[in-house]
Amino acid sequence: MKKLYIITLLLFLFFAQSCNQKRTCPCFPEKALAWLPYENKSQIKFTNLQDTVSFIIKGFYKSKEYEIDEKHTSTCMSEASFLTEVNNKLNTEIYAYAYSYVIEGQNKVDYTYEFTQPKILSDQFYFSNKDEKITSSKNLFEYNYLDSLIVQNIKYKDVISLQKIKCDSFCCNICKLFIAKNHGIIKFEEVDETEWLLINE
Repeated sequence: MKKLYIITLLLFLFFAQSCNQKRTCPCFPEKALAWLPYENKSQIKFTNLQDTVSFIIKGFYKSKEYEIDEKHTSTCMSEASFLTEVNNKLNTEIYAYAYSYVIEGQNKVDYTYEFTQPKILSDQFYFSNKDEKITSSKNLFEYNYLDSLIVQNIKYKDVISLQKIKCDSFCCNICKLFIAKNHGIIKFEEVDETEWLLINE
């Protein structure tokens, strides 16, 4: 009888443990913010050499450490994002977000930058950082990784250039985007070829 009780207890503990397999997932990695280097309530200013526009960040989010139940999922995913107020001159807001996870033993972060005209259209730009190697969709963008780029007499290192393969006034408003590591957006170009350059104050 005592032996049966011990076996029953061990089986109960085994199944209880197998049904409660918790794992701690990390917060969004700080180094991944190099391609999303913004803070809440900060301003991003651009000039086309005739006029100036400003985007005020009204919300920034970075996920914290959390637990998952491996019975339902085995993938840890963390995220970061920001959203600006609508700039009235361009009738545009900027929304950017990133997801960090591990795939096939490698760390990967997927980034998306959106320029949205509320209730009209949204221009999206994608790129990924997989173990410090930057890639993008060849079907959607002409993509280049530049060692440096000079904007407004300032030399920025490690720059991603994304240009939409198809971009006209019927589908798009923003056609080109340039993002520098640790600086974020340094230049973007509208469909009419108007260039907006970062004002680095």
